[in-house]
Amino acid sequence: MRKTLLLGLLVVGFGLVGCSSSPYQRVDLGSNLGQDALARYEREYQDTLAAGHHEGTARLEHTNWWLPGLLVYYRRASVTRMHGLDGPTYHVESGQGFGPLCIFYSTSTHVTYNAKGERLSGMGMYNVIAGHAVMIHASDGLLPGGGKQEAFSMGLVHHLLNIHKMDGHTYVSFLTVPNPIGGELGGGHHMH
Repeated sequence: MRKTLLLGLLVVGFGLVGCSSSPYQRVDLGSNLGQDALARYEREYQDTLAAGHHEGTARLEHTNWWLPGLLVYYRRASVTRMHGLDGPTYHVESGQGFGPLCIFYSTSTHVTYNAKGERLSGMGMYNVIAGHAVMIHASDGLLPGGGKQEAFSMGLVHHLLNIHKMDGHTYVSFLTVPNPIGGELGGGHHMH
């Protein structure tokens, strides 16, 4: 009986710690939002207004498994609605980690969408062995002319080898970035 009660309390405790009143529902962070997600976000926003929240920035969905993350698994994700120049914008964040304090592997992705659900920008970070084995940063964003700019950086073995790609150029260097020991691949320019 004690074991069942203890297990029940642990499950309820993790549930209370892990979720808000509207837990995060996964969306594809690599593409535009679907109409169902946009409609859900607007319903949730109207619910926050009805609950007495003032107009402006509002957290719509939120999940935070920080307590189990201290030991084994971490999950944090949220949706925030903000006012933009052309209507609401949505900031969606999702991350997870494995191992005590997420030391073995962790991810974090942040994406911004406009009122139509179009993906405006994104940033992702990925770490293996707390970033000492591999650390990756990737970002993208829409430019004023409608084009897209992407950047990718990777540090391997505690940044002994660094690779950075942006605007059609790939730079490789050793130890840190920038570094006199390295250069642009496929080009004649050295890094400064």
